[in-house]
Amino acid sequence: TCSAGNWAQAVAYASRIFKVRAVIVMAENTSQTKINATRGYGAEVLIYGKNSNDVINKSMKIAQAEDLTLLSPFEDDYLIAGHGTIGLEVMKEKPDTEVIFCPIGGGALISGIALAIKAKNSKVKIIGVEPENANAMWLSLRQNSIAEKENVNTIADGLALKKPGIKPFSIVRKYVDDVVLVTEAEIKKALVFLLERAKLLVEPSGAVSVAAAISNQLNMKDKEVVAILSGGNIDLDKLSQILKEEISSIKE
Repeated sequence: TCSAGNWAQAVAYASRIFKVRAVIVMAENTSQTKINATRGYGAEVLIYGKNSNDVINKSMKIAQAEDLTLLSPFEDDYLIAGHGTIGLEVMKEKPDTEVIFCPIGGGALISGIALAIKAKNSKVKIIGVEPENANAMWLSLRQNSIAEKENVNTIADGLALKKPGIKPFSIVRKYVDDVVLVTEAEIKKALVFLLERAKLLVEPSGAVSVAAAISNQLNMKDKEVVAILSGGNIDLDKLSQILKEEISSIKE
């Protein structure tokens, strides 16, 4: 398979439990923390390429050449259904939820959550969030077909896909109420906010949901809001850099 980190670790962990070989392709700009964790679970990690297209194509070639089963990080019904359990958990723990903000990469996570939530309560608004610099789903929805973004460059490496999954796109188009974009600066501010105020270490890809919720793009006053924090894998040097930038901006 291929992954920017979270899916990679899940596959590696499951493979170790079931004692099967796992080969995972990760891009050159992948967080070292995610690479180390994936290898730590016993997977073979191949660092290759600079974007999602590169790693997807490489993983397909390896699967064909070595007669391995290819696991897609977003084109899989069982994977999407698994993500749906997050939606069920939200409604169980907070049944008065009115709005859910969820990060979008390939789209499997928000697809599963949206399907589960809408089945429980169709009035709950599902809002997808992408970085401005990695907005393939946003573009796809506006042209009503899969769009490929030429250049993807964002601190939220887990969301840095050039195009969304085909299955997720069809689900998002039907069940997600809106997709909004956040800037790199807003992502960094949300990450620091979570660390400082909520005492939670969240990677940039997970912090985009909070970035959108507090950006005032949508009127969330008096709403019961849930933000999905989809990962906590961040290199310490990157975290240090973000903290220094935010501290400097506050002093100025």
